[in-house]
Amino acid sequence: MLVCELRQQNIAVFGRRQRQARFLGAVTGHAGSPLVLVVLHLGDGQGRVRSHFQRLVRVADVREAEEQQRREAEELRLQKLELDAMAAADLEAEAWRAHVRESAAASELLAMGAADAEGEAWREWARHAAEAADEAVE
Repeated sequence: MLVCELRQQNIAVFGRRQRQARFLGAVTGHAGSPLVLVVLHLGDGQGRVRSHFQRLVRVADVREAEEQQRREAEELRLQKLELDAMAAADLEAEAWRAHVRESAAASELLAMGAADAEGEAWREWARHAAEAADEAVE
């Protein structure tokens, strides 16, 4: 308890033997310090204290830890949602790029087909012109 006094830590100490506890001492009066409860297990009839002790945890500390766990779980859930949305957007963008590539290829094929048809028409015109010129010479 001397260490607690020097550190300005409020503490209440109880000794427990079998199923009964009794107050052994306390350090109090430090306004900025929460009260810590300690139970010492007294094993034999001489009242000696064993080196093992248990610390009681305040309900406020448990609630704070639970709230922290809840916040962390929510943060992980939101991160997963964001990653899933990013993955879906990547897939959608890749599908769009493939569509654009296919559309460009189809447009190019149509243009090539039109150019071939125009070339064939010019070749046909040139053949008719050559035949007409040959007939005129004869």
